[in-house]
Amino acid sequence: MQIIFSVNNGQDSIKIPIPPTEVDVNSPQNNSTFNGINGDLNLIGNMGLRSFPLDGFFPNQKYPWLSESTSYNAWEYVEFFERYRKAKIPFRCFIIDNDRQILNMPCTIDDFNYKVKRNKDIGYTMMVREYRFGG
Repeated sequence: MQIIFSVNNGQDSIKIPIPPTEVDVNSPQNNSTFNGINGDLNLIGNMGLRSFPLDGFFPNQKYPWLSESTSYNAWEYVEFFERYRKAKIPFRCFIIDNDRQILNMPCTIDDFNYKVKRNKDIGYTMMVREYRFGG
């Protein structure tokens, strides 16, 4: 599985170096229930915003099982997310599995937490939420 975040139509992008084994995407629908003459009825509503948590670590050293193209500067990953969050620029998240694109979603990073580990890798957690352009 590959997880890639990009901004400004691919002007800048970053690939999550160690993707999780699974991603649990929450896809709500804003349905409502009301009481009619014949009892409760379910009114189908608009789709809500999809979201999913993502956690792992950014490497600050070379691991033999990582791709040669992986950056080993953990701060590069943190700076990418912080730079565009502060600029209020939405991301686009791509999830690709076995050469099949399973998600292509404009998004925001609603919550981003990180900590430096003893070995200098940076552990992180983030909440990714769908972003809708315009009205």
